This record gives sequence, structure tokens and C-alpha cells, in this order.
Amino acid sequence: MVDLARVATSARPLPIVLEQLCSRIADASPAPVVSVYLLEKEQDADVLVLRANVGLREGSVGNVRLAIGEGVTGFAAACMQPVSTSTSAAESLYKAVSGIGEEAFPDYLAVPLPVAGRAIGVVVLQREPNAGFSDDDVVLVTSLASAVTLAIVCANARHTQAEASSSTEGRTVRVRGTTIAPGSVLAQLEALPTLDSVIAGAQPASLPMALDGIREDADQFIARIGARLSPGAFANLTATRLLLDDARFRAELLDRCERLGMLHGIRATTREYALAARRSPAARMQGDWVQNRAADVAGLCMVAVVRAAGTTIGRPGQALLIPEVPNLFLAMHAIHRRSAALLVAAELDPASTVAEVLRVCEMPTIASIESLSDWARPGDTLIVDATRGSVVVRPNADELASVRAKRSGGPSGDL
Repeated sequence: MVDLARVATSARPLPIVLEQLCSRIADASPAPVVSVYLLEKEQDADVLVLRANVGLREGSVGNVRLAIGEGVTGFAAACMQPVSTSTSAAESLYKAVSGIGEEAFPDYLAVPLPVAGRAIGVVVLQREPNAGFSDDDVVLVTSLASAVTLAIVCANARHTQAEASSSTEGRTVRVRGTTIAPGSVLAQLEALPTLDSVIAGAQPASLPMALDGIREDADQFIARIGARLSPGAFANLTATRLLLDDARFRAELLDRCERLGMLHGIRATTREYALAARRSPAARMQGDWVQNRAADVAGLCMVAVVRAAGTTIGRPGQALLIPEVPNLFLAMHAIHRRSAALLVAAELDPASTVAEVLRVCEMPTIASIESLSDWARPGDTLIVDATRGSVVVRPNADELASVRAKRSGGPSGDL
């Protein structure tokens, strides 16, 4: 719950926060499909609109609308109580929505999000036929859903505050964070895409080649920088690299992607490791090692999907904005793709292996800069001064001229 509260109260845009909360709820619950519906006003009528999801077909978000009282979701909002299709009284409420890929998950649990005596939204979990939801599941999900309520309340408060201040659209804005790796660059903002947005072009058959390519890049990367790392960081990096040789991991990932489809296969694999990190005796005995292993699995799956789909993240001249702590696979990918800088919204331990790798590779990196997403959009020009822990968004003409004058006397890309 502490992690959920941290995500919920972050300053990132609400759609990103809601998607992250959906992922975490899916990891912590027995359901492969988690959705958030928000109550919105359309033509003077209250409507529940799907605004975040993991597990359904890409393009579903924003395209599903339900009236209050309609279906299990609408009924939960109307009665202000959790409603599950595991109860016979609720079975008749089920309403299938075509075109979003939910046919395989007809068992519902809908939990309303109460504020001031009314539902401002509904969290919906879906499972396979006859899987059902127990009373313990209802208690767990009701607790987890409170983080979604918190996120909506915090986002509304920030929106009100922003409306009260003068608009910064098109203006120069300065944002500060924490220096992880020094350096200064002039770059354009690139936001890390979501798994759902890149997975459409990937097929299970392309995953083995993608994983082989990642392994080859990792071997070259370790050979290039290994001697410059501390013994502890080198050991962690090589241990992470061994995941690529894990035949069981590969076989289970490919099997799930072939049986469940790419999205559900990836989600099921990352969920398994996330649950192990939370529940296993190894997680308690080995401290952060199992937690980091789970993060590495998620990062490896993301990079593998990107390569399998033939898309790119991290490009020369682009400062990559990452909403969470970067794992080693994502960091290696960004370095390999020659990203200009990394901007991490979350806190990042300067003593971590990832931080040391970024410093050794001279990748300008700033962490704890979550407010950047409030002021900057992909494609905006940035002056990233990681040495001072600051980012200038949409610099003015004088600032740009000063930067370019400094660049003309130094290495390409440096200020």
C-alpha cells in the first residue's frame, strides 16, 4: 500500500498514474484484467468512461461508456457497494462490451470509488470463466482501490491549483531534481511509451530473436564498461545478464505469449515475478535482490517487445523521461541507443547499480523530477543540466544562444 500511495500522490498526469495503479493492482490481485472507469459529465448526463486499463485490447481506453446502473460496473456505482458476478444476484447484470477483448474474462468484480457520498469512478477486475472472486478478494481489492480514489482527488487538486495560476503553455519553465550522473545537453523530450502502446507490432515468434539481440548487446556492454565498475556493481550487472540465459524464463514467457497473446503473456510473466517478490521467503531473506529481479524481468520484457515490434525508445538528441526507477535492461537499452539524457520521475538511489552504470557511461541523469510532466510535452526543447539537477523547458532565445555558443567550443551534445 505504501508503494500504491506513492504512485497515487505523484505529480504525473492522471492517465499515467491510473495505468500504473492498474498494473500494480493486477500484480497484487488474482485478476489479469484491471480497469478504471471515471465518472464524467457528457451532455448533462453522468457517464462512466474507461480511462485506464491493463489486459484489454489496445484502443479500449476512452472508447467504453456506461450509464449509472448499466452493467455490473454501473450498478456498483449506483449502489455504492462492491459487486461481483460470483454472486447469483449479479449474474443478470453482466453486459458484454464488444471489440475490447473482454470475452475471455467474464467474471467481474466492480468496486466503487466513494467521495463525499457518491462514486467518482469504479475499479473493475476481470477473470477467466468460473474463476470467481472470494470475500477475501473483495476486501483486498477494496483496499487497493482506495489508492485510485487518492490519485483522482490529488489530480483534481492539482488541476484546480493550475487553473488558479497563469498558464505556462509556451513559456519557459525551470524544474529541479536530484543529480544522479552529471552532464549537460540540449535535447528534445521523449516519453517512455507504455507496454500497451508498443506491443501491437510484436509477435511471439519474434521474441527469441529479440532476446538473443539483447543478450548480444548486454555482453558487449559488460565487456566495454565492466572494468570501470565497482566489484559490487559488476556482480549485480553480470547477475542480471544471467536472466537472458534462464531457459525456464524463456520457455514460460514464450509459452504464455503463444497461449494468451502477447499482452496477457507478458503481464502474466511479470505478475509471477512481482508476486514472488512480495510473498516468497527469499524476498524476506535476501532483501532487495528479489525485488530487483522482478523489476529486471519487467524491464527485459519491455525491451524485448520494443525490439520484436521493430520500434525504438531512446534516440540520439532525445532526453528520455521515465516514470519509475529505471532497471538495468532499460538503462542499457537507452545507453545503447545513445539517448541524450535520462530524466527519472521517481527517486533513484545514487548508490544503486543502475546509478553507477549511468555515471560510468556518462549518461546525464536527473531523478526525483516528477513535476516535469506537468510542464513539458514530448518534443519540447529542453536544456538538461544534470550537474546542477535542473531542466529548462522551452528555453528562450537568449538561453538557446548561450547554450549553442558553449556547444561550439566543446564536444557535440555538451553545453
